[in-house]
Amino acid sequence: MADSDIEPEIIHSESTEGIPNYMQYFERPRTNVAVEKNYLQMFNPLETFNITDSNLKFRINGLPDTVLDLKSVRLYLQFRVLKEDGTK
Repeated sequence: MADSDIEPEIIHSESTEGIPNYMQYFERPRTNVAVEKNYLQMFNPLETFNITDSNLKFRINGLPDTVLDLKSVRLYLQFRVLKEDGTK
């Protein structure tokens, strides 16, 4: 059998059955003992927004043992929509 004939393994042979957390209604949630503390920190964009470069860039500094939970990141935007001539 050639390497190109080998199908990729979709489910690992040692994988066990599981149910996503949002489906486990009647079980007590597990306590994550790996998290020492949670905190909220606000970051402002590095530059003001402009039309030519429509990216918002942030610098997020942290300690080496700090993890950013991307599932809980929130982006608060405040903006106005104007006509092409700059009027409301």
